Amino acid sequence: MFQYRQFSFILLLAFSSILFFTDCKTDAKTDTTSSTTPINNTVTVGLKTEPDAIHPILARQNSSRTIYRHIFNSLMEYSPVSGELEPFLATAPPTKTPITEGKYKGGISYTFEIRPEAKWDNGQPILASDFEFTLKAILNPQVKTAWKGAISPIAALELDETNPRKLTVFSAACKIQEDETIATIQIYPAYAYDPAGLMEDIALADLIDAKKAESLKTNENVIAFAKQFSAPEYSREPSKVSGSGAYQLDTLKTKEVVILKRKKDWWADGLAEKESIFTANPTELIYKIIPDPTTGISMLKDGELDLLGEIPAEAFHDLEQSEIGQKNLNFKTPNVPSLYYMPMNAKRPALSDKRVRQAVSHLIDMQQYIEDNTYGYATQTANPFPTYRPYHNTDIPLPNLDLEKAKDLLDAAGWKDSDGDGIRDKIVNGKKTDLSIDIKNSPKSTHGPKIAQILKANGQKIGFQINVVARDFRTIMGQDVPKGDYDMIGAGVRFGEPKYDNPYLYYHTDNFASKGKGGRNYGHFGNAKSDALIESIVNNCDDDTARDRDFKELQEMIHEERPLFYLFFSKEQIAVNKRFDNVVTSHFRPGFFENYFVAKK
Repeated sequence: MFQYRQFSFILLLAFSSILFFTDCKTDAKTDTTSSTTPINNTVTVGLKTEPDAIHPILARQNSSRTIYRHIFNSLMEYSPVSGELEPFLATAPPTKTPITEGKYKGGISYTFEIRPEAKWDNGQPILASDFEFTLKAILNPQVKTAWKGAISPIAALELDETNPRKLTVFSAACKIQEDETIATIQIYPAYAYDPAGLMEDIALADLIDAKKAESLKTNENVIAFAKQFSAPEYSREPSKVSGSGAYQLDTLKTKEVVILKRKKDWWADGLAEKESIFTANPTELIYKIIPDPTTGISMLKDGELDLLGEIPAEAFHDLEQSEIGQKNLNFKTPNVPSLYYMPMNAKRPALSDKRVRQAVSHLIDMQQYIEDNTYGYATQTANPFPTYRPYHNTDIPLPNLDLEKAKDLLDAAGWKDSDGDGIRDKIVNGKKTDLSIDIKNSPKSTHGPKIAQILKANGQKIGFQINVVARDFRTIMGQDVPKGDYDMIGAGVRFGEPKYDNPYLYYHTDNFASKGKGGRNYGHFGNAKSDALIESIVNNCDDDTARDRDFKELQEMIHEERPLFYLFFSKEQIAVNKRFDNVVTSHFRPGFFENYFVAKK
């Protein structure tokens, strides 16, 4: 019913890994523009994960995006300096026009014009037809990509007959995030990725139409294009990877290194003097694949790396306090839109009363936990949306350790120790039932088991039996969640760039996790009122004031019902060699923007 943008949330169960992003920030003493002639400096970055493809449509790894963002561009891009979506290939933000009649009545159209300066590597201008080709590549029924779901609101595309750089995208309904999704599709050069013109005679309208697209699965050109487009060389070989960005792929060695080199004559040279989003200072960007953080830190100390992110909190703290760290490195810990939380399954008898779920949130001193276990590189939250979102509800109080309050809540919910065995109980469906729940976590997780043990110890003090269960997170996700076989689980959610989050997948009753359809409403939150509120948010693409108001009301409902125990937002831990000025960090992925770096003279 509602579309959910693939890159808005990414679930990580059982706290199985720390997620890193950053908040908008630059070194105060530096400037964010580059000159026409870039300074001859190289930046060497350590990446924990190997990129799976230098190919925006096909890539799945975040590390791939860290690299391909310097090769491919979109109509608009997120600026780490302003924190806003700014024109890149486009001359200006889109002209938005409500559709009041015709086939797409009730929808909206977005009109863009591509910059006249924008050119491909062969000197040809970037045209609206290249945007059309990119949509065709995504919607090709034989090409496997998550972008199909992301662009599903697109109903039609119109190319201006008098201006080959002008295009209009039509949406049949006005949905949250769709303007940002359309604007941030990385555009491919048709001449490089379809040299034989295999997709030229395939109508985009037929690919948008689900039934017609299905019938095209057997089309010889469709099959041939998909095979070519998805071939490894188009993800790895410098001669095949081509985009409009400032950098080109020079070297890719599996499990070792990826090297990008600055183009000598980039079409946007000089634009950064007025628009910082075009900044591309380094002449070379080197990405070394280093899965082990200890190895990465050693290389950072030895000067083999200039930048390392995803540093574990304890190691980061020790490095920051070390003599070599203070001498040679700068440390960045901006806010990160990655939330750790514990869903509480309201369909389970012990957790069906909201007062029990509220009591759970008073069984831990989260501020103290953050201090003891993250060295302060996290921020407690009672709210599912990052603090920098304009609709973050600051009126919601943070839960605190309060065993008396927890006891009062359990008493009010009817859970009392009737038989003196130290465990609260009550009659449920005609049978005396102990107040007992399981918390499932991966044994490999960083925070889940620790937090669960604290909840268990404090729960025991007030007659609330909490069992800590070690279980592989894939098993939790693949078997337990679809069956609804869980009380609480450790989880994490990673937020993407869009200004507005889409609450439909996580909080609408259509998406109860136990329905087994991939929904992420793990707490089984919601009723007709909350669903209507979510639908109002999702279907509002132009009234920010009303949307913000609805978001805040939804947060109040979530807080009252407490379907999830929100714990904290983690912060990024980045270390950068002091030989650089203009170190830009941001809450946009991956948190650091090495293209802004300038080597000190």
